[in-house]
Amino acid sequence: MTDGKADPIIENRYDLLDVFAKGEKPKADWRIGTEHEKFVYRTADHRAPSYDEPGGIRDLLDRLTRFGWEPVREGETVIALKGVAPDLPIAVTCDLHANLTERMVRHATALIGYKTYPHVDMYEVGEQVGRILLRAMKGEIRPAMGWARRALSMRP
Repeated sequence: MTDGKADPIIENRYDLLDVFAKGEKPKADWRIGTEHEKFVYRTADHRAPSYDEPGGIRDLLDRLTRFGWEPVREGETVIALKGVAPDLPIAVTCDLHANLTERMVRHATALIGYKTYPHVDMYEVGEQVGRILLRAMKGEIRPAMGWARRALSMRP
């Protein structure tokens, strides 16, 4: 039951699609983003933090506003940040076969690729890029990257 009403009976795929369609936002309100739990973890125990806990997602979003990001709210709850913060350090891990662009390299503080396939080194590479990010935020280092196109050579 939902709000005292019986849930609809799903008899075919159109009934199922209708359930999702009722929850859609108007196209003008569509945005692209990612979920925080996909990339944030606590260093003490490597678990995803909750929104409300001390040092959790709410605190993270709040602290990032000092870099010029504006809160996006649902009611009183900050659910995202928007804006341009050119001085905000950004560190990224990626596959060796990632589709990197010059713009990505220009705006990132550090880009580090996984070194294994399958990617059994995700934790180690994440820790490495995290250390670089923290040192950059403290002003201890200024990582430098460059972009160049290279010819692909293949053996016959």
